[in-house]
Amino acid sequence: MKRNLMLFLVMCFSFVSCKKESDIKTCWQLVQNGGLVNGGEICNKTQTEMQDQYGNQFDFFRSSEPRYCWRFNGPQISGYGYARNLPQYIIDKYYTPYSYVSIKINCNSFCNWRMFIRSQSKITGQYQPTLVKNETYLTDTCRTLYVGRIVVVRETTDSLITAEYKNEF
Repeated sequence: MKRNLMLFLVMCFSFVSCKKESDIKTCWQLVQNGGLVNGGEICNKTQTEMQDQYGNQFDFFRSSEPRYCWRFNGPQISGYGYARNLPQYIIDKYYTPYSYVSIKINCNSFCNWRMFIRSQSKITGQYQPTLVKNETYLTDTCRTLYVGRIVVVRETTDSLITAEYKNEF
């Protein structure tokens, strides 16, 4: 009798302590349409609470999910595209259905830089409007870049076009 009672109690405790994954409170990251991670963490919510509060506007994933660096090749990318700090969830949801080939890569194998492209007239000294450009480079070039570096992109008889590196992202 004692043995049966003990077995029954163990089963009850096991059953009570087992929660569905959707009932566990944890931290989440919101994802905008297109796979852009939006803002900070939202913590102490269950998956059901997240779905109720944000489900119509955002996707979301657990903040604890591992993140990787990726190389993409797909219909709208000429050559390769590179991205940092993305979980498998975003790749599966936003890239795989649209025929992108996604490969996990070493995060130190590339860098993404934002730069200002400026064209200055040699005749008047006036600048044309500044263009903002994002560029991805591979390891060897990454080692030579730093914030504030200015590189001559092209020089013609009447103008000088430069790129100023503003920030790595």
